Amino acid sequence: MPRGSETSYRAEYAEQAKKLCLLGATDDVIAAFFGVTDRTLRNWKHKHEAFAESCKAGKLKADSEVVSALYEKAKSGDVTACIYWLKNRQPEQWRDRVALEHTGAKGGPIQHEQKLDVTALTEEQLRALASVRVVGGK
Repeated sequence: MPRGSETSYRAEYAEQAKKLCLLGATDDVIAAFFGVTDRTLRNWKHKHEAFAESCKAGKLKADSEVVSALYEKAKSGDVTACIYWLKNRQPEQWRDRVALEHTGAKGGPIQHEQKLDVTALTEEQLRALASVRVVGGK
């Protein structure tokens, strides 16, 4: 739509958007339903308070119903629902933990070994290498 042209928004879109939101529609789905871009949908929300409020109310009601259903499943002993609920409500106590070991074998230091392929060195490099004194080596 060219800049400054009349909007394609209609007042009845607010109720339609609310119904879509109650069914779990995302903004992408709502935009596709109305045949507009995401940007146009954002503009509608900005310019038409009734549209924005309808979307918000529909999403809030749908989300609260899902939360309620999840809560009821968790109370009924559904282990997956319980885990999901606890991980999201109390992440510090229930998050998945990954343990990383920062020690070498038997709790000792991490051993780092560097090997040098001397077959590819020149005679001059070999002489220079022979004169190097390694400190702390085996």
